[in-house]
Amino acid sequence: MEKHNPLNEGSILWITETRLPLGLVDEIFGFAKNPYYVVRYNSEEEVSSGIHEGTLISFVVDFANHVLNDKNLYQKGYDASGENEEEISNYIEFSDEDKEAKYKRMKQTAMRRKADKKSGNQETEARKRAQAKNE
Repeated sequence: MEKHNPLNEGSILWITETRLPLGLVDEIFGFAKNPYYVVRYNSEEEVSSGIHEGTLISFVVDFANHVLNDKNLYQKGYDASGENEEEISNYIEFSDEDKEAKYKRMKQTAMRRKADKKSGNQETEARKRAQAKNE
């Protein structure tokens, strides 16, 4: 088979030349970039005639389930889970809308200060400090 996203168990494989179904993928093994597929039969009589080593096999997109429909499958990654295997998130939950609004204002103010410091705008920085004292 040509390069493709790996198929999942239950996908239908077809004999390319005769366009007849070969069977369902029962097991996948090998590398994710170049997997091997196992098709199992209950008896030798169930095996399609004319199957031999080197027979071209294909799949039809409509009858195929992919392991992951994600291009990130081939990229290096890491496990970013925290304690007890929960997802780590930058999202903070608030039980009070006022606290959430205050947090967002503080965050925006900090970002503006950082931007002002980078741009060298000292006057704006001093004015903001004076306003904060008056509040």
